[in-house]
Amino acid sequence: MSSVNEHPETSGKSSRWVKYRSVKKAVEHHMNTVYVNEYESSSSDKRRKLNAGSDTAVNSTACSGNIVCSDHADKSSNSNTVSFTDMYETNSVANATAEEISGLLESDGYCTSGCDSVTENDDSSTVEDNVDVDTETESFCDHSNAAYDENEYKEASQLGDELVDWAGKHNVSQVAVSGLLKILSKYHSSLPKDARTLLKTTSLQPVLPMKDMLNNPGEYVYFGIERQLHRHLFNTVSEHSLDQLQLLFNVDGLPLFRSSSKQFWPILCAACVDDVITKPFVVAVFCGNSKPMSADVFLGDFISELSHLQQSGVRFGETIVKICVKGFICDAPARAFIKCIKGHSGYYACEKCEDRGKQVNKKLTFPNLDAQLRSDESFLHQTQEEHHKGVSPLIALNVGLVTCVPLEYMHLICLGVMRKLLMVHWLRGEHNVRISMQMASLISDHMLELKPYICSEFNRKPRALRDIDRWKAVEFRLFLCYIGPVVLRGILFSELYHHFMLLHVAVVMLLDPLHARERCEDASQLLRKFVSQLHELYGADSVVYTMHSLIHLTDDVKQFGALDSYSAFPFENELGQLKRLLRNGKAPLRQLCRRLAEHSNARERTVKNNSWPVLSGIHCNGPTCGTLGVQYNSMQYLGYTFSVKGTADCYALLKCGKIVKIVNFIDSATLSVIGHAFEEKSSFYSYPCDSQALNVFKVNHLCKDAFVFSHTDIARKCMMLPWKKCFICYPLLHVEHVTRQEV
Repeated sequence: MSSVNEHPETSGKSSRWVKYRSVKKAVEHHMNTVYVNEYESSSSDKRRKLNAGSDTAVNSTACSGNIVCSDHADKSSNSNTVSFTDMYETNSVANATAEEISGLLESDGYCTSGCDSVTENDDSSTVEDNVDVDTETESFCDHSNAAYDENEYKEASQLGDELVDWAGKHNVSQVAVSGLLKILSKYHSSLPKDARTLLKTTSLQPVLPMKDMLNNPGEYVYFGIERQLHRHLFNTVSEHSLDQLQLLFNVDGLPLFRSSSKQFWPILCAACVDDVITKPFVVAVFCGNSKPMSADVFLGDFISELSHLQQSGVRFGETIVKICVKGFICDAPARAFIKCIKGHSGYYACEKCEDRGKQVNKKLTFPNLDAQLRSDESFLHQTQEEHHKGVSPLIALNVGLVTCVPLEYMHLICLGVMRKLLMVHWLRGEHNVRISMQMASLISDHMLELKPYICSEFNRKPRALRDIDRWKAVEFRLFLCYIGPVVLRGILFSELYHHFMLLHVAVVMLLDPLHARERCEDASQLLRKFVSQLHELYGADSVVYTMHSLIHLTDDVKQFGALDSYSAFPFENELGQLKRLLRNGKAPLRQLCRRLAEHSNARERTVKNNSWPVLSGIHCNGPTCGTLGVQYNSMQYLGYTFSVKGTADCYALLKCGKIVKIVNFIDSATLSVIGHAFEEKSSFYSYPCDSQALNVFKVNHLCKDAFVFSHTDIARKCMMLPWKKCFICYPLLHVEHVTRQEV
């Protein structure tokens, strides 16, 4: 240990000063630089210099209330030294006593209670080995700086979460996110500089080899059912206090690129809660140039885990929820694949009856409407061997492969029956049913005129018939259920129009979530009549597999409910989102795994209960009808969006039967809606039933006097289509319900 020179005014005292190692960052923020003041002896006066320490005076176990004084400080270790000359001039420090120095340190917030004396030497000073450590001084910090650092950390953390949400919502590439982070990190040092750190990108999901139908190598990833249920449905189970989950599964092919045959075959899962399908999630994915070679191999992991969950259930917190398979929602080729049966082009292709197809004009038809129906037991025992290609692996789940694999209407009706009527028969069919170019032009012009009147719930507006090759399923649904009866009336041949109305009315009945099951018998008769008249109107070769399957549609409605309660629309939307996650054509399955991992790390947002109204767009334009309160332009309620702006979203059907045009929303003690009622309403059509039975009206003469009603009086939103000098009112039959969504 170096020798120690005694200060004239502090001889006999043995106190030491040690720097604060545990709060170096806080002290550095408080002190700007380190100055070492030389101590020189003279006969009349002495100047003293304070040194906050040197590398040799640092003891990692010393208490934070001690400071070492040294004459020879290492100027290269500025980060390890502290200066106290920012509040006092050098001359005043030179004349200070030990007690004054102690007071100065305590005034700055430093603890000196453990110090006994101060010793100084012209050469150096060191710390004795037997120093007692004050454990309480480790918690010392500059409170203002600590609060600043904490707030800065919270802001940066919140900013990071928002960046993750933004990147996932807009599918921003990692290159773009990394470039943004490099800019933001200059102002928020706690933000990472690489997108993979921010998004928590991981590729730990094992990718296994699997052959496709062409015996080419493919890849397969299994994410797991139980893990995905916890990740995606935990909030749904808690909010609804569910003790049983009814699961719907979807298997379908997804082409990835136009220039390649590469495709995904995912297994998607969704829960059916109160007849509403939740947002689907991925259970497994196969990637290859065609579908998987074997359904047994492809569905092996899925069936093994699902069988276990059917017996043991899934634990959500303290509750064990029972797992029930409600059904498999697939198109015809996918159903044939997972059930191991003949495809839709086979003689024994019908999945609901044992009718044998007949060749007519090189087309396979199914004209028999009264064939023996299949049952789950007959399918299990394969009583009609010609229908089967093997034993389905789904039998291990103990679910009925006739009753639990329904004919879903998106592919069967929208992309099947309605598309055939428009494309195959009316536009490109035989001369006796084909409409002229002039008639097609009139229909297209009328459809385009209806664009401003299509509600915001429809993402796609009407397009002309010349674009029919590019129509999507939602556009065929819009035509069939709403605008078709209006634009075809008076243009299409009378026999064809009445035949089309059979299909329209039947589908409207089966789409109604309130009355679908009770109207099944009426709808069944209409569909059977529609199929039986195909032979007379469009020829014997028109009763193909798709048309024949209509007679079995109501059997599935009786078990599953309205058509939208087991629709493929939510699953098709999810497939489109999966495709948009890919950035390029290199290793698409591994890309998908990374993107799904990033999305699972994003914050989950729960959509508010749509039974509560949400108002937006404050204005003061009236009318108020004497009601005081804040006025709004729009309201979200019951899954609908009402708006007083425009001509599409301002009409509603009240529970009392009135049809109103909404002109204002006023929020005071209660929510009041201002509207005008239509004075006249009558039937739009009378065949095959009175349109008023389906709440479809022809309305006219809007009352000039407004009246006030409650938002709870609204039964449904309406689409109001102009026709001649009046309007045709259609209640909306479907809403894209979502109980929960991920960013």
